[in-house]
Amino acid sequence: MDDQDRSGFPRQLARGRAFVYVIPRRDDTVFKIGFARDPIERWRSLHRRFFRFFDLDLGVLVEARRVVEARTLERELLKRFGAYAALQPLEVVAQRGGAGEWRRGVLDEAVAAAVELAGAAGMPVHRPAARWLRMHLAERRDLLYAWSSRMVEQAEAEIAYLSGAGASPAARAIDDMLDAYAAVGIDVVPDLPARVTTWLARRDGTHEA
Repeated sequence: MDDQDRSGFPRQLARGRAFVYVIPRRDDTVFKIGFARDPIERWRSLHRRFFRFFDLDLGVLVEARRVVEARTLERELLKRFGAYAALQPLEVVAQRGGAGEWRRGVLDEAVAAAVELAGAAGMPVHRPAARWLRMHLAERRDLLYAWSSRMVEQAEAEIAYLSGAGASPAARAIDDMLDAYAAVGIDVVPDLPARVTTWLARRDGTHEA
C-alpha cells in the first residue's frame, strides 16, 4: 500500500479488516452509523478536520474480521434506529456523507447496541473511538518524515501559482495532519525534517500543533 492517499495524508492499515462506527457530531445530538475499511480515511472523507468535527471520545468502533460481518452489523444498527433518522449536517462533504446513515437523540442506545451485538459476534470493540485513533496515528508516525517533506515541496509549488498558503491543498493537509496528532496528544513536530519546521516557521512565524 502507498503511504499516502490522494490528498497526501499518511496512511498505513492492513488489508482484510472492516469496521463499523457510531460517532457523534461534537456538541450535538446527531451521530453517524457507518462502515469503513480504513476509519481514518473514511472520517476524513466526511470532514477533513474530522478530529474536531466528531466527538470520538463519545464514539465507538467495532472491528470485524470480514466485510460481510461489518456490513451485517451496520445494517442491523441502521434498521434498529431507523425511526431516529436525521438530516446530514451541512458541513459534511455531500457526496461522501452517507445521507441515510445519520441519526439523532439516541447515541447512548446506539453505542450500547453496537457493543452488545459486537460482543455476541466475538468482534473487538474500541471504545472510545479516540483511543483507536491515537493508536493508529502513532503507528503511522514513521511515515511523517518523508510525507511532510514531499508535502512542503508540493505546497511551495502550489503557493507560487495560487493566492497564498490558504489556497494550497498541500498546506492545508500539513495543518490537518499536525492538528490531528495534537488532538490525540501526540507531538510530532520533533519528528519532522528541518526543511518542514523551517517552512512552518517562515510561513506562520510560529507553529502551534
